[in-house]
Amino acid sequence: MTTATGSAILIVIAFAVLVFLVMKGVNLLAAALAAGAILSFGVDGGWINGFFQIFSQGAGGYAANLIVPFMSGGIFGAVMIASGSDVVIGRTIIGKFGTGFAVYSLAIFVALMGFCGINSWPFLAAILAFSLMRACDLPLQVACVTMVGINSAFSFIFPGSPTMPNLIAAQAFGTNIYAGALIGVIMCAVQCILVLLYVNKSLIRGYRKKGIGYTPTAMENSLRGEGSEVKEEELPSFIVAMIPMALVVILAFVFQIGLNIDSTTSCVVAQIISSVLCVILNAKRGLVKKIPQAVSNGCIQTSWPLLATCVIVGFSSLISSTAFYTMVMNFVSTMNISPYLLVVVGTAIASAIGADPMGGISMSVSTFGQTAIAAGANPGLVHRLTLASATTFDSMPHSGNLNVTMGFLGLSHKDVYRQIVVVQIGATSAATLVGMVIAMIIG
Repeated sequence: MTTATGSAILIVIAFAVLVFLVMKGVNLLAAALAAGAILSFGVDGGWINGFFQIFSQGAGGYAANLIVPFMSGGIFGAVMIASGSDVVIGRTIIGKFGTGFAVYSLAIFVALMGFCGINSWPFLAAILAFSLMRACDLPLQVACVTMVGINSAFSFIFPGSPTMPNLIAAQAFGTNIYAGALIGVIMCAVQCILVLLYVNKSLIRGYRKKGIGYTPTAMENSLRGEGSEVKEEELPSFIVAMIPMALVVILAFVFQIGLNIDSTTSCVVAQIISSVLCVILNAKRGLVKKIPQAVSNGCIQTSWPLLATCVIVGFSSLISSTAFYTMVMNFVSTMNISPYLLVVVGTAIASAIGADPMGGISMSVSTFGQTAIAAGANPGLVHRLTLASATTFDSMPHSGNLNVTMGFLGLSHKDVYRQIVVVQIGATSAATLVGMVIAMIIG
C-alpha cells in the first residue's frame, strides 16, 4: 500500500488508532509505536524499511539532537525545586499581585523564553507553572494551555527572535529576522489576546465553577522527591530564587546574539551555569546534600518526555515519507491562487500532516514561498506568514512540541488536549488569517 491512495488510507487508520489510544489514556509510547507499525506498510521499501529505518532513524535523530538540552533542563528544574525556589517565586508573585496575575506572569516568562529561542523552555516554564498553579489553586491544565498558546507566538511569529525558524526563513528568502515586522507584531498580539481571553474567561472560570483546584501530578512529585519538602526556614528570598531563572534567559540570549553560538549549545550552557549558581546561592540552606537526588530526579523524569517525543517524531517521519504526502504537496504548489494564500495553505497543510512546524517551514521555503515570491509577493511578508502558518495545524495529537510540554507537566491528551486545540489551532489560525488579509492589502 505504498501508492498515494494506499498510504492515505494507512495514514487515516494509523492516526485514528493513535488518537483513540491516547484519548483513552493509553501510554503515548505504546500508542505511537502501534501507529508507526501500521503506517510502516505505506512507505517504499516495505514494512522493515519503514519501521526499522525511517521510524527508528527519525526517533533517534531527534534524541541525538535534544538529549543534552533536555537533561540539562531537567536537572536545572530539579535543582530549583529542591532549593524551594519555585515555592518562593509562586508565593511571592501571587501574594503581591493576586491570583489573577498568575497566568500573565507565566505568559510573560514563556514569551521571553520563546523569543530567546530556549528549546528546553517546557522544563523551565514547568517550574514556574508548578509554583503558580499551586499558590492560586488552579489545575495544571491552565498552565499547559497558556504555555503552548503563548510560546508559538513568540518563538515563531514575533519578529527579531534568533530562533531557528526565523533564521531558516531569512536565509531562504534573502530577508532578515525582522522581516514582516508589522504583520508579525499584529499576529502575535492577536494570538496572545485570544489565548489569554480563553484561559481567563472560559478555562479558569469553568474550573472555579466546578470546584477543581490544584492537584500535583506524578511528574511533579517525582521531581520533588519523597520527603523533600523544604522547611520554611530554609527557603531562599525571592531575589535569590529569581536570579537563576533570570540568568537562564539572559545567558541564552547573549550567547546567541552576542557570541553567535547556536541555540542548542547556548541553552545547555545557560542551564548548567544557572544550576551551579542555584546550588551556590542555596549552599548554606542545605541544598548541597540534596544534589545527588535532585540530579537523579531531573534526568529520570526528563527521559520520559524525551522518549515519548522521539517516537512521535518517528511517526511524523513516516508520514512525510509517504506517496500521499508528496502528492498533496505537489498539488498545493500548483494551485492558482493568491501567492499569500498559497503560502498559508501550503505551509499549514505540510505542518498538519507531519505535525511538525519545522517540517512545514522546511517544505514551504523551498516550494510555496519561492513560488509566491516569483509571482510578485513581498519576501518579508512571505517570511512572516510562513512562520505563522506553520503554527496553525501543527498541534495534532502527534505533535512533538505539544507532547514535550504535556509530558513535563505530567498531563496526558485525555487531560488537556481538547483545551489545547482551542488556542493552538483556533487562536493560531485566527492570527494567521489576520496577517494574510493584511498582506493581501499592503503586499
